[in-house]
Amino acid sequence: MARPSDKNMNSRPTKFDLKESGSLEADAHTVLLIYRPVDEFNQYNGEDEIIVDKQRHGVRGIEPVLYDENYLRFRKRSVGGDGTHDEPKSETKAERKAGLKDHQKAEPKGK
Repeated sequence: MARPSDKNMNSRPTKFDLKESGSLEADAHTVLLIYRPVDEFNQYNGEDEIIVDKQRHGVRGIEPVLYDENYLRFRKRSVGGDGTHDEPKSETKAERKAGLKDHQKAEPKGK
């Protein structure tokens, strides 16, 4: 990937920024790019995105995400009507170890 210069740190990447991107057009089924804009102090501002730049059998577009530094992964971010964003949900060590999904986590059972 070509490194962004200081003046265009917040420009969204495209598949053409990848080295030898010509072969991607023919070979890749999917190209995902990570966009993490920074503020005026060069700190990430939390408006991260996964850009689906190529999808051979699907839809291209942009998915708003949150980067969870604790687990080195991206989580889906929903944008509210007031412009606020969801915060990453933390999971317990036991849930992480068990690999439980949100719908599988322990909830009080009815009668």
